[in-house]
Amino acid sequence: MKILVACDGSTLDSRVAKRFERAEWFLIAESTDKNFQAIQNLTPHDHHTIVDTAARENVQALVAGKFVFGSAHRMSLYNLRVAIAHNMTAREAIEKINRKDLILVEAAHLRHLIEEKDLARRGRNLQFLKGQNRAKTGLHTGNMRAQHHLQQYSGRGH
Repeated sequence: MKILVACDGSTLDSRVAKRFERAEWFLIAESTDKNFQAIQNLTPHDHHTIVDTAARENVQALVAGKFVFGSAHRMSLYNLRVAIAHNMTAREAIEKINRKDLILVEAAHLRHLIEEKDLARRGRNLQFLKGQNRAKTGLHTGNMRAQHHLQQYSGRGH
């Protein structure tokens, strides 16, 4: 199985990157042997390029510390699987995948988890802010007029 590992360096002894999108290097390695190809991340703002490259190279799995929604969505278009790896080298991550100690999940599933977490976080923040504004001003901020009034006149001595 071909595996793409997002890394901080260009060798198998490099640490797995904390975020897929901000990795300095990507290693495409075969899980059965020690051969690998290192690709430098020349387009850090265009993380779709490396996902497209992985699909062209017939990579089946991607490894990093964290993936964002856009990357996970792109990976799900190619039916790729992902593994989350923290505090280990690329070599250790590949060995753990071979031993099935690192679980590979479908990118589509990861994408839904990220989306649910993001929506839940936004909802909690919105509820917190609404409660905070109501407590300060006594206004209900559930409609556009109330929000405008709160922004326009709060803190000005009106």
